[in-house]
Amino acid sequence: MTPKELDKALTEALIDKMQTIGFDKKRIGSFSRDNNGCEQRFSYGFVRDRGLPGNTYSLNNSLSFSYKEVDRLCCSFLGIEYDAREKLFGTGTNPLEAIIPDEDIHKYRYCLDEVVDEYATRLFDDFSKYGLPFYEQYDSLEKIGAYFNKYRKHNPNGFSVIRNYKGVGYSCCIAAVFCELRNWNLLQDFLEQDDKLGDENRAKIADYMRENRRISNS
Repeated sequence: MTPKELDKALTEALIDKMQTIGFDKKRIGSFSRDNNGCEQRFSYGFVRDRGLPGNTYSLNNSLSFSYKEVDRLCCSFLGIEYDAREKLFGTGTNPLEAIIPDEDIHKYRYCLDEVVDEYATRLFDDFSKYGLPFYEQYDSLEKIGAYFNKYRKHNPNGFSVIRNYKGVGYSCCIAAVFCELRNWNLLQDFLEQDDKLGDENRAKIADYMRENRRISNS
C-alpha cells in the first residue's frame, strides 16, 4: 500500500470514533471541531521509514488549535499576508506522541502486518486520553493569555506556534493574544522584556496598541 492509501484507510477507520467526541472529517488525514471559537484539528499522514523494511511506515501527526483573530493579527505584526489555507493552519501545535509521558517518536510506526482497525483503535485511545486534555488547556483566549504570561519564551512542554516567521513568530503571537484580550499593561510589560522582536515588529505592535488603547478609553 502507498502512504496515501494508508491515510485513506486510517481516516475511514477513525470516522465513527472521532465523531463520538465531536470531531468531523475535514478531509483525508484530518479531523476538526469548533469549540467556542477555537478550531481544534488532528492531522496526520503516513511516510515510509527509510532504512527499515518496505512494509513499515511512520505517522507524522499534529494536534493544532486556531484562533483566527490571533492568527490575522500575528501575521500583521510579522509583516506577512494572512494565509488561511490549511497548510498554515493554526495558532499552536504539538505532535500527539510529544505529550505522552515516556513515549518516543517511534510510537506510531505501522507495519502492514497490523490490522488498520486495530491501529486506529490504539491511536484513538491515545488521542482521547492525551489529545483532548491538550486541547482543553488552550480552549479559550484567557487560557492562552495565562499561558503566555507564564511562558514568555518557547516552552517545549507546551506548544509551538505555527508561524514562527524569522524567529519572531512566538513573540508576535504573544503580542497578538494580549492585544485581543485588551490587556495593555501586560502587553507593555512583555514588550519591555522581550529580546526577540525587531524594530519593525515593535513599531507595528505599538501602533496597534496606541490606536486600540485610545478606542478602549474613549
